Amino acid sequence: MKKVRPYQSLYEMAFSKNKIENAIISIQPQITEHMVKLLLFPHSTRNHRVWSNSIFKHVINIADMKWEKNNGYLKLENYFKYFFEAPFENNDEYKYLDNRVKEVIHEYKDLKPKYSLSDYPKMNWINRIRSFYSDISILISQGNEDWGIYEEQIKFYFIEQH
Repeated sequence: MKKVRPYQSLYEMAFSKNKIENAIISIQPQITEHMVKLLLFPHSTRNHRVWSNSIFKHVINIADMKWEKNNGYLKLENYFKYFFEAPFENNDEYKYLDNRVKEVIHEYKDLKPKYSLSDYPKMNWINRIRSFYSDISILISQGNEDWGIYEEQIKFYFIEQH
């Protein structure tokens, strides 16, 4: 059953390609930070729902933004470029992820993480984050408005045990 968005679309107008790309650039760090929180802390942490909801809201806000040229969506590579390639691959992807992990550990000193900065599974996390961004880039570029699928992607990559 298609999950209907619980509120009316925030965007009833179309945007320039540049505005859509800038929107992705501005929220990508928060999305990645919430992914790190979901991976770093035990699943019993009460904040897990807040973090996954935040990822969901950011993603569907981008999915709502239509391109003014065709009142449709950008190409897959445009989304993936700004969600993953620009922040991860233009820097050293491990360094970028290490910085996110350091920030989260510092911010949540009162929570006990499952891993330390020196022992978290970097390659596994990079692959999961890359795959998630790839999958949602495909969904957005295809104009998929079944919001439940976006939630399923978040659960699959960051909440269910791998």
